[in-house]
Amino acid sequence: METSYRSNGVDVFVDTDGGMHTFCLSAYILSGNMYEESKLAGLPHLFEHAVFSSLYKKTDGQIYRLADKYGVQINAATYKEFTTFYVKGLPEGFDFACSVMAMMFDPLDVTPNDLTVERERVKAEIKEDDDKNNIDCILSKAVWEGTPLENPVAGSLSIVSGTGVKRLERYRAENVTADNTFIYVTGCVTDTGIEKLLETLDRLPLEKTGAPHGNIAPVPADFEKRNVKTVLKQSDYTCAGISFDIDFTRYKDGVAGLLSTLLFDGENSAMYGALSYGAYPLVYSIDDSLEQYNNVGKISFTYETSGKSLYDSFECTAKALLSVRRGEFDFSSVVTGKRLNTALWLDDPEACNFNKAYTGHILKKDATDEKYGKLTKDDIIKAANEIFKPSNLTVAVKGDKKKINVDRIKEIFKSLE
Repeated sequence: METSYRSNGVDVFVDTDGGMHTFCLSAYILSGNMYEESKLAGLPHLFEHAVFSSLYKKTDGQIYRLADKYGVQINAATYKEFTTFYVKGLPEGFDFACSVMAMMFDPLDVTPNDLTVERERVKAEIKEDDDKNNIDCILSKAVWEGTPLENPVAGSLSIVSGTGVKRLERYRAENVTADNTFIYVTGCVTDTGIEKLLETLDRLPLEKTGAPHGNIAPVPADFEKRNVKTVLKQSDYTCAGISFDIDFTRYKDGVAGLLSTLLFDGENSAMYGALSYGAYPLVYSIDDSLEQYNNVGKISFTYETSGKSLYDSFECTAKALLSVRRGEFDFSSVVTGKRLNTALWLDDPEACNFNKAYTGHILKKDATDEKYGKLTKDDIIKAANEIFKPSNLTVAVKGDKKKINVDRIKEIFKSLE
């Protein structure tokens, strides 16, 4: 059961279990591209890298040797609306984890030369990810066009190259504040360990701005007015992306999660059944995403297919969505599948930490599986009929642009009217 504390103005949430073999200590900073001007997109990700460079220097280059000594792993991740730094490992390493977390909150200790090294790391990531040609990024840019959310988390080569130490330290001071940060602890941690954490936080020089970031996404001009918005990208092979707008204020908590489970979770899901099974599957893998903010978001998926199978894949997608809209699914199995997924991450301190922090304290929703018991099949059918329609649909395609017929794509998805 979750308990909460406040130390030095920072909320600390604790959900520990002595029966687990590891712990996860995480800091969540409510900052990201969503809150930055487009000309500064990627700044949060570069800041993440700078923190690790600073951490390396503050330990005289010993941070990873010490991590091995105490049986912990240190990592971080940047998303569109938050950054998380975390330490996970054996219970006896928790005190060391607290000291690492404290250093992560300190002012940056990096020289221009140190930052040059981190810039090159980030630029290598950008080149490897090839965001301009990645179907997920092409789709995301089309959906969030005209808002900061269209920018890739890693940023661009020009932005990364033009950001210096002073700008990053200013970013840290403006965003790593008591009211933009919270701590979450899961797994095998004793009461003494929690006391140590609270004492450590009390000593940090954290400001309180009085203006915390809210998780409200900027709404694109054509949101829910897409009319099968279609974007094409030239490529030697064919990939497709499909995204539907969701106004989350309209639906009960958990509805979108159940829709995602129904469509994508497991080989028995609607979309896998439509596209990946049979003697001649149209696709071999599907990458799905439920992107949610407190007001709006999207449910989307991407896949690779052959040029000759592109239109067949769209037709099968439309038929599968119509089947869901008609209620042709086993509701109890969907709920059980979602509860199983929840149970699996509850047994993993790192996954539990992330899911409870994200759902409960960033989205401010019910982070347990109890919400699913309050939903009915009619709730899912109603949402499916309102969401899966042409006005909410964005389609992205990579392939031979000369052979792709946009009118034919729009015609196929008119069946969702």
